[in-house]
Amino acid sequence: MKVLHVGYGFRPWRSGGLIEYTEDLMSEQVKKGYEVAYFCSGRHYPIYTKTLLKKWRKNGYTIYEIINPPIYHGGDNGTLFDLSSDVIEKLFSQVVYEYKPDVVHIQELAGLPSSLIDIIKYNNIPVVMTLQDYFLLCPTLKLFDYNQNDCFEENVGNKCVKCIKYSLDSIKRNLIRNTLIYEFKKVTILFMLLRPFYRAVKKIFINRKKDISENYSLGGDNFFQIRRHTNIERLKKIDFLIAQSHKVEEIYKFFIKKCRITTVNLTVDHIEKIKPKLISPKIPIKFGTLNGLISVPKGAYLLCKAVEILNSKGLDSKFELHVFGGILSSIEKKIPKYKNIFFHGWYRVE
Repeated sequence: MKVLHVGYGFRPWRSGGLIEYTEDLMSEQVKKGYEVAYFCSGRHYPIYTKTLLKKWRKNGYTIYEIINPPIYHGGDNGTLFDLSSDVIEKLFSQVVYEYKPDVVHIQELAGLPSSLIDIIKYNNIPVVMTLQDYFLLCPTLKLFDYNQNDCFEENVGNKCVKCIKYSLDSIKRNLIRNTLIYEFKKVTILFMLLRPFYRAVKKIFINRKKDISENYSLGGDNFFQIRRHTNIERLKKIDFLIAQSHKVEEIYKFFIKKCRITTVNLTVDHIEKIKPKLISPKIPIKFGTLNGLISVPKGAYLLCKAVEILNSKGLDSKFELHVFGGILSSIEKKIPKYKNIFFHGWYRVE
């Protein structure tokens, strides 16, 4: 079977569970004898900004990487103007024509136009899509608004503008910075020699918050309302949707009344290598979280509130919370007052 996956980036240019799952799945399919290719939005470079297609190999599969894509994916900070792109649509149509996949699996459409769904259907190719967040419904991924509430309104109005944190220029600078860091780190010795230059580049491309309201007008219409409606209609064309949890399935069914969807609990390879041990509990009991304090949607305030409640009941000597990964600056300042929260910083998967 010839499978074409569609997604965002690759390791180590990009990190996190989504890309890890994507690459694990493709590697597993290669082992099973599938012919596998991956079309993705990729690196952004300064100075030379022409959009082009780079074809290369990794772990037995072919990667078709869009260099300097004109859609700037901002992740949790927000993305806009991603409904269509003439240049990306042309390159994708070229790949589909040359590769002739039996099936297309959309991992993500980050940094890509959702119009690729229409191209796949126009070519009568079966298509499935994995739903690991709510990106096509929400430009900041989480359906979690600036007031820290779930966002299930049908009419979003101008609400999305308030949720997006940075301007287009700031998001683009961040993408260029990540690419430069990746390229420098590929050659460790060169990276060490160019460390002063890297620090200067980091300052140049650091995110600067701006007034972003001028970015979001399409002929007087509300872009984000059009975006949600258009993407819901495109999601209806997908032959099969795969939700990573029953809650994700429930939420998509709320927005898309009739769709073929099922839940498959996803995993990643390195978690399967963990060997759990049964131990007799000792006091203090040690709890750990990976990136649990990195953001509000991940549960940062919820975890801290749980610690406060337990400590108020006189249980502070009975347990410890060990925090790995990123941490909200507002919480990091408060950690010293907790004698039973320990912050260990970033960690490697290994």
